[in-house]
Amino acid sequence: MARARLFRAAKLLNSTMRTSSGDQAVDSILQTDESKRKGDLGSGSYIVTIGIGTPEHNQALIVDTGSDLTWTKCRQSTNQLLFNPSSSTSFNTGTRCCYGINYNDDSSSTGYLAEDKFTITSADVFSGIHFGCGEKEAKFNSNTAGVLGLSRHELSFPSQTATTYNNIFSYCLPSFGRTGHLTFGSTRISESAKFTLIVTLPKTPYLYGLDIVGITVGGQKLEILPSTVFSNPRAIIDSGTVITRLPPKAYAALRSAFKEYMKNYTTALLDTCYDPKGFDTMVVPKVSFSFGGGTDVELGLNGILYRVDASHVCLAFAGNEKDDEVAIFGSVQQMTLQVVYDKAGGRIGFAQNGCS
Repeated sequence: MARARLFRAAKLLNSTMRTSSGDQAVDSILQTDESKRKGDLGSGSYIVTIGIGTPEHNQALIVDTGSDLTWTKCRQSTNQLLFNPSSSTSFNTGTRCCYGINYNDDSSSTGYLAEDKFTITSADVFSGIHFGCGEKEAKFNSNTAGVLGLSRHELSFPSQTATTYNNIFSYCLPSFGRTGHLTFGSTRISESAKFTLIVTLPKTPYLYGLDIVGITVGGQKLEILPSTVFSNPRAIIDSGTVITRLPPKAYAALRSAFKEYMKNYTTALLDTCYDPKGFDTMVVPKVSFSFGGGTDVELGLNGILYRVDASHVCLAFAGNEKDDEVAIFGSVQQMTLQVVYDKAGGRIGFAQNGCS
């Protein structure tokens, strides 16, 4: 088992309001800047430091369960964010093979495949890990070195280290000012974790598919019609997507229920955004997701509202443009949970208070 500290890649905003009653006390509302996310993969993402090469060179990599290939920026440079292949005695390109990756936020990386030593801790060192040596990037966060690919693909880091970690890892995405963790292996998985089966999506078989069977707002299960809304094309869980994306009908039901619950508060900017100023208390309905197998996951307050600025807190969900687009359970909704990826067992688990 190896555990690495996990941090936010971008500075967040925070706000504090006192509450005395209600379903959820608004103690600290956090947000990741979604407008930045659309043009910059690093904003609102989470990073870990991985040692690459001999001697090891620490690289700040974005934790991404939606990416297959691990890659880092490679240059003949002394810049600490860049990996210099010529400085590593264990670096090997073999037969030079090129790669190109385009992300949904229009960022991209191109380069060639290579092998080198990866160091997680002093006791967890792996030789001959395949990764991408990036020669050119577009619209990518300049403060991060690359991406740690954690999907189910054979080139992902969990797959390449399966003989040691048995294709099991977990993480807790921290709230503002906190440190989370990325843990490989199973020894620190919470005994209270509840599991749901991984679903394989035909067009994206290497992603971690989820079977969402219901959403509850304020203790009431949403009536989402038709009942097959989440059946095709189902959903995935992705640490690299910030805001949860729902099918249009599901988002409309969530939005309507939330607005009804918050009708006594002044809207601002958008009809699902509110001005917290002037209120001594703000009562927010609890929101929970139900997954296949009877697994219910209650979201933290950070997964329900995010703060845009001092005058606006907004519902932290968005609707897909089309019914046939995959739903995505994003990183904001995963915040402070321990999320367990057990590829060997074909399941994903959730436990409360995962960063403690």
